[in-house]
Amino acid sequence: MLSRHYSAVARRTAATAAASARPVTEMTSRLPSGLTVSSVDLHGATSQLLIAYRSGTRYEPDNTPGITHVIRNNVGRDNERFHGLTLVWNSALQGANVSALITREIFAVRMGIYRDNVGIALPILGHLAVNAYKPWEVEEARETFEYDFCRRESARDELHRAAFRNGPLGKGVQAEKPSSISWQAIQKFAENHQLTEEAIVVGVNVDHDTLVNIAGSELPIKTGKSPIVSAASKYFGGDSRRQSGYPKTFVAVGGEGSSLADIKSVAAQAIAAEILLHVAQKVYPHARSVNYNYSDAGLVGVEFEAPNNSISSVSRSIFTAVKNAKADGEATKIGKAKALLKIMSAGESGAAVALDTATQILATGNNVSLAEFVEAVRNTSDNDVAKALSKASSKLSVGVHGSPQLVPYLDEL
Repeated sequence: MLSRHYSAVARRTAATAAASARPVTEMTSRLPSGLTVSSVDLHGATSQLLIAYRSGTRYEPDNTPGITHVIRNNVGRDNERFHGLTLVWNSALQGANVSALITREIFAVRMGIYRDNVGIALPILGHLAVNAYKPWEVEEARETFEYDFCRRESARDELHRAAFRNGPLGKGVQAEKPSSISWQAIQKFAENHQLTEEAIVVGVNVDHDTLVNIAGSELPIKTGKSPIVSAASKYFGGDSRRQSGYPKTFVAVGGEGSSLADIKSVAAQAIAAEILLHVAQKVYPHARSVNYNYSDAGLVGVEFEAPNNSISSVSRSIFTAVKNAKADGEATKIGKAKALLKIMSAGESGAAVALDTATQILATGNNVSLAEFVEAVRNTSDNDVAKALSKASSKLSVGVHGSPQLVPYLDEL
């Protein structure tokens, strides 16, 4: 009995090893409609499908902040051909997990599905990603916003406002006043951005030809190119704070990073992020990393929260540690090892790979593979990391949500 059990385990282990030894296959195609289709085969049994548009918060009109948040919360409702309930029900019949997200670069709808069901699931996802934004459904969706609010995310939004001020990257990912955004404005925004030349279809653990065939014939994305172009964001630095009556205060501190277009600098930033986290956790173990790269800029630092009776001393200690962080040989070696572990762990997640692929291609037009990025991190020198740290710490930004009067200003250090 035991021998049969161990033989079965050995066979499964050997099969897993054989699968992991197969090379990762990556392919990208551009259809005549302008739609980009990209596939990454990690040889897994489950697939991740994602449809994304170049319509993150940086593309929001200045007079309708939060419109992308409203659009995200309308996913799963009616489109021009099908009732939302029909789409959600058919997704469930395929055993799919569906979610929507927004970043400063993209709006995306994604689906996790058993690999054999991709042919049925992808057309459903296509209809979920194209909404009719009917007035009464937009009103119903507004009721969900109070449940979305996250204080930690609010501190990150304040960090971006401090860093980029009135630039496109200074816009928050949480809707402040969704009730002021009309359904007409939402429809107009969708018409301008949910177009083939602004979109990408990504499949992880999906046959590329299957993905191309379905994307080219069964997705209801309208053909066209957006007339809206986002301006570049300049890094400034400073403080941005938001008051709220809560027993804890949430803080994010960081400095200037690098754009996605510069892979060498992005690799150095990944290591610098681990060094900053290490020095912050020495003084406060609950600190977490902040590491963003966009099409034209970046941010790197740490975030933390603490009770109001201790946030002042914690903030002062972390601000000082971040500002004085150094890239000596030992720190760089440890930071590089931690960065590589984090990168390769993310590379095993189909959802993370799909999102990263979509973001890179829509933001820069290119996709750096996991293997290429790992190699870039390994080849990063101590001097490269020192430059990244110096760039970040020379002019810091701070975002606060909670009791800002308890958090010291940078010029007080």
